[in-house]
Amino acid sequence: MRAVVMPGNEKELSDMAKNLGYSSLLLLYEKKESFCNAKLSLPYENSLLLSKTAQKEYSFNVVLKGADRPSIERSKFLGVVDSEIFSESYRKSGLEQVKCALLGKKGISVLFSFSTLLHAQDRGLIMGKMSQNIRLCRKYRVPMRIALMAKSPLELRAPKDVQSLFILLGMHPKEAVL
Repeated sequence: MRAVVMPGNEKELSDMAKNLGYSSLLLLYEKKESFCNAKLSLPYENSLLLSKTAQKEYSFNVVLKGADRPSIERSKFLGVVDSEIFSESYRKSGLEQVKCALLGKKGISVLFSFSTLLHAQDRGLIMGKMSQNIRLCRKYRVPMRIALMAKSPLELRAPKDVQSLFILLGMHPKEAVL
């Protein structure tokens, strides 16, 4: 199981993830210059976290925060995260059928952020939007993954605990993959 984290303290995150039972890390950075080159206790992969739009193709992994439709049509990237936060109204979940159809056709994953739930003011609202997005992803065969998005070692949780939460939100046990 791979932990998706937003590092600043890579060594501590790597040690804690190893103790919790993770086998590797995906480190999300906001700038390419920050990519990690250090030796950590777990194997890792660097990736870039962009907000909302991707203007060009990248030679390395990219994750988009709340991707818009033109970015999905134009670019190839690893996944979309935090689509629930970027929805403009109370009732919208951030994904709709057109985006899901494009994501499913291109094989781009939707990443559900545990950290978003952990730090949300209105957890019930975010959980409802995540549940709706899970149903849309299943309907349009969009790959789903769980991302911890932890910034500190204390935000990491055991893999089975996180999977159990997302199973309660509507994922099947085989879909609840970290």
